[in-house]
Amino acid sequence: MSRISRKVEQIRPSATIAVSMRAMELRAAGKDIVSLSAGEPDFDTPKHVREAAAAAIEAGQTRYTAVDGTPELKAAIVAKLHRDNELDFEPEQVIVGNGAKQCLYNLMVALLNPGDEVIVPAPYWVSYPDMVKLADAQPAILAGSPENDYKITARELQNSLNENTRMLILNSPSNPTGKVYSEEEYRELGDVLEEHPKVLIACDDIYEHIYWGPGDFRTFLNACPEMADRTVVVNGVSKGYAMTGWRIGYLAGPADLVKAMRKVQGQSTSCAGSISQAAAVA
Repeated sequence: MSRISRKVEQIRPSATIAVSMRAMELRAAGKDIVSLSAGEPDFDTPKHVREAAAAAIEAGQTRYTAVDGTPELKAAIVAKLHRDNELDFEPEQVIVGNGAKQCLYNLMVALLNPGDEVIVPAPYWVSYPDMVKLADAQPAILAGSPENDYKITARELQNSLNENTRMLILNSPSNPTGKVYSEEEYRELGDVLEEHPKVLIACDDIYEHIYWGPGDFRTFLNACPEMADRTVVVNGVSKGYAMTGWRIGYLAGPADLVKAMRKVQGQSTSCAGSISQAAAVA
């Protein structure tokens, strides 16, 4: 009889991490390897960010911070969302985590119950389904078609929703396809979701700055602002600023959900690294 919990037995190791580790092993063995596994930018963390981290160390900013992030970083996130995305949030609607991945996981733990379903459009980032399972819910995979650039349509979404659906994940630009949803496409999805008030929309916007779409980057709330009370925006500094190892992500959304996520994070990792937070402000 295995001593490992049934919850953990049902999930797989992260395919991204497995491939990345194999690439590292081969490099260490002297092989010339190009790894296409992790979403790792090919430039260095900007100099002003590195300098801000060094200054924070010298200033003694090496202690615990508030679980949900320093006031300075949360203010910077609020300002960024207003400036770049035309979205308005209050600091109590923002939480900083150890990467966007932790923010998504904490959201699922705070929201989902056994029997709940999360619609995961495919192709998808490999961790979504197993994160859902760890939160005691079930992933419902909804495959996008090549004819629609692997993006889901309103009709496909309508046919996939049921009384157990509690969340829809929208990742745009998409990992792995790079495809983006237009405001019109978001609006069509929003028209369907209006009829299903129990469904939360989780927008994974981590690739906002690695973008090949027409026009400016837009997120779901730009098209459907009336759904702010059931939408969360997830982002971070890993991709746009080559800070993957600094582990700073954030989520902005309804205050009651953010409060519940603070409780989850407070009983697991507590705050993100103080030096990384100071660097992210820069």
